[in-house]
Amino acid sequence: MNEKEAKELFNRYRTNLCTPEETKAIEHYLLKYPVVNHTAWKNEAHKKDVDARIRAGLPMLQNAKVKQMSWKAIVSYAAVALVLIASSFWLLTTKQPLSPSPKEIVLARSKTFKSDEVTVVLPDGSVKILKDSYHVAEDLNLTQQQRGRDANESDLTINVPARRKQEIVLSDGSIVWLNAGATLKLPKIFDKNHRTVYLEGEGYFEIAHNKKSPFRVMIDNGEVLVTGTKFNVQSYGEEDYVRTSLVEGGVDFQFKNKLYTLKPGIEALSQKKNGGIVQQKFDASQLLSWKEGYFSCDGLELNELMKVVSRWYNVTIIDESMNVSRKIGGTFSADMPLEELLQNLSILSGVKFKIKGKEVYITQ
Repeated sequence: MNEKEAKELFNRYRTNLCTPEETKAIEHYLLKYPVVNHTAWKNEAHKKDVDARIRAGLPMLQNAKVKQMSWKAIVSYAAVALVLIASSFWLLTTKQPLSPSPKEIVLARSKTFKSDEVTVVLPDGSVKILKDSYHVAEDLNLTQQQRGRDANESDLTINVPARRKQEIVLSDGSIVWLNAGATLKLPKIFDKNHRTVYLEGEGYFEIAHNKKSPFRVMIDNGEVLVTGTKFNVQSYGEEDYVRTSLVEGGVDFQFKNKLYTLKPGIEALSQKKNGGIVQQKFDASQLLSWKEGYFSCDGLELNELMKVVSRWYNVTIIDESMNVSRKIGGTFSADMPLEELLQNLSILSGVKFKIKGKEVYITQ
């Protein structure tokens, strides 16, 4: 900003033609920074005199009696002051704030779990802690003995907290692996006509073949229908999509009353809001690395990886780095302490992390 531009700006202020941003900026600076460069003044008296003369011409800043001067003289003095503070003043306009505070983007939030152990809630409401592979038939058989063979209210709910995963053998011999944060509900004892479970979170399924009794995984706004196959489902409540990945066999994926047939090596990403579906190839070894106890990423966006970290370690992830795109690769053990994992990610990505309680900040 040169002297001519400063005069024009000051003149617009006097005649109430400044934008709200310009008005706020000029009043702020003439109050806070009446003098920027001491070498501009002959002495202290000269400095105070110019400051007073400037205030005399500003209708919003007349807080004291000052010597009256012609408007031409005031503008001349004001122009000198404005040129001196131009570089700082410009930062306060709409171009850029003086001290921009970093924008915080919450990528994922921690959750509250009732237990740090994997638990199953039995039909009578009692809770049992699971340590090893869980065979559902054992509890279902016990329920039948207690209620009689016609018992059909055999609900089981399996909850997996952070830093845990659980193998489950269903009553038909099918095997399910649940990832950290997942919940699986079995609404009733499997019968000859249908086998239905309800999933929230991530689960890998190896379904025993039975063409006469299709297997259904009910998820948010949809279901996966199979007769015998291997597939992975991600259905997290906080995510805006459902991900169904077919490893072997065949599945019909129904989402918002639309049916899609998947082939091995293909996954469907379904948007919860608009119901759109995208089918694409996927890397099974990378997708299922959680089942083997490690994180695997190859060209994965760091922000997406941090969502996985959030679910496993149950921490809130906050990005203060303006959400810059960064891809990362590598394999990391799920048994690794969070601090050590973040150190490795920092080396590979060049970003910095800061831990505050149950919050992890991406700071650079």
